[in-house]
Amino acid sequence: MKKVVSIILALSLFPSYAFADCDWSLITPGPNKTFVYPELCHQQVGIMKQSNMDLQKALDAEKDATKQADIRAENWMNTSLKLEDQFQKVDTLQKSNDKLYFGLGALTVILTGFLVASLTHRN
Repeated sequence: MKKVVSIILALSLFPSYAFADCDWSLITPGPNKTFVYPELCHQQVGIMKQSNMDLQKALDAEKDATKQADIRAENWMNTSLKLEDQFQKVDTLQKSNDKLYFGLGALTVILTGFLVASLTHRN
């Protein structure tokens, strides 16, 4: 982020040099809705256009980086929500298993008691 800000600040200085070197009052209207201006102004406009293109590239790169960061954050959130759901299912299943084991243990004890009682009454 610091690099992007540094690039923006550095590129913002170039137009100020263009304004200082070119006398914009020398630009005159030409034929067919065109303008005539000195070569120095032409060069400065080219520098300004190039710095604008560089600035646009930096902004596009920053936008892409932000988009990628948003995608990663959303993927992380989706993954964490899925993991949380799985943990809840595991907890629910564990509780169900505990109840089932308790019930089967109690049933085993009761059936063993009935079996022992039935075996002892036959003798």
